[in-house]
Amino acid sequence: MSLLRAAAAGLVVGILAVVTGPASVASAHGEQTQEAFLRASTVLLYDVKFSDTYVAVGEPVTITGKVRIMNAWPEHTIPAPHTGFLSIIAPGPVFSVQDRQLSGQFTPQSVRIHKGQTFPFSVTVVARDEGHWHVHPSFAVKGAGTLVGRGEWIDVGPGEFHNTAALASGDLASGDRVDLTDYGTPTVVIWHAIALLIGLGWLAFWLRRPVLARLSVVSDGHGRSLTSIVDVKVGLGFVALVVVVLAGGYAYATSSAASAPLPLQVARIAPTVAAEPQPLVDSEVTRAQYRAAAESLVLTVKVRNTSDAPVTLSAMQVAEETLVPRGQHAHGAVPALRITDAAPGGSGSGGSVAAGEERTFTVTIDAKPLLARNLLPLQEPQVRITGLFFFSDSAGHQQVSEVDEVTSPILPG
Repeated sequence: MSLLRAAAAGLVVGILAVVTGPASVASAHGEQTQEAFLRASTVLLYDVKFSDTYVAVGEPVTITGKVRIMNAWPEHTIPAPHTGFLSIIAPGPVFSVQDRQLSGQFTPQSVRIHKGQTFPFSVTVVARDEGHWHVHPSFAVKGAGTLVGRGEWIDVGPGEFHNTAALASGDLASGDRVDLTDYGTPTVVIWHAIALLIGLGWLAFWLRRPVLARLSVVSDGHGRSLTSIVDVKVGLGFVALVVVVLAGGYAYATSSAASAPLPLQVARIAPTVAAEPQPLVDSEVTRAQYRAAAESLVLTVKVRNTSDAPVTLSAMQVAEETLVPRGQHAHGAVPALRITDAAPGGSGSGGSVAAGEERTFTVTIDAKPLLARNLLPLQEPQVRITGLFFFSDSAGHQQVSEVDEVTSPILPG
């Protein structure tokens, strides 16, 4: 019996050590655990730029770009988008968000969104902790979760963090000055300590007896014999204690002597949608084929130039991964595209279309980067490719066109 008691105690101690022990620091690329269709068909953040990749503690970094709510949103799987929130993803509170804007409008809270909308965004953060941190801009959508844009490693050196999230004296009803980073921390600690003590007391009461020996009795169908009248009274006592603590906490929180409660404020706006530029092309993906042996994805793309200048297919984006033609090197992009004429014996035209011309291209994508980042939905119920094509002309005009999942199913090669 003593051996069983020791084994049970060791098991409990081991579980507590795992649960309460220090956690390792998160590194990067957790977005790869999300399904490919979710990351590629819902929200895409593109043209992402970081103002700095090395700052000191207390210095700002501004992340800019555009966020697009995809027309290809899979409403058959996820509810249509109506509410979104702009933020960042980082390994803990190592940066403090100082400002976030959509279409030049200050958006501290969730905003109203709809399919097909595009918003320029800007997020300014201030470094709080020294380290080597991987940071993404993010956009969370109610019902879909949080989607991220291209990330960047930011090195944060020594410095001093001056908290700007402090309310000046007189802003509160009491006239007190409040530092929002640690305001109310003692109250939080007290309530956690109360809950911890109640939980430890409950564990101590039941774990004072040999757990494994009791488990064998329960397995034999005689569990009722293990519960005494004292056990019932103690259990009811714990229930009564929890009810009293909750009632007392509610009374304390709502009493004017303890605080001056203020309901959570909601200022949900609908940001101005970015104006669509004059279209340069009409494009359509007519076929998508995955060739497993070559680990390549081959798209057949029909393009008609509607402008008065040559236009080039310059890049493609799938989720947070940007792909450019081989031989080109752009920061944060992967040279993985080969664009040729679709006609037999087609040459490497580079994806250029003359003014008023219509051409069909074969876009061969090196699938290794997409496979490495879990962006080809080959094992999902919807085996389709979704993303953005970027067309540009010599004057710097750009058009963003969706690769629509409805029209481009991936066929086996």
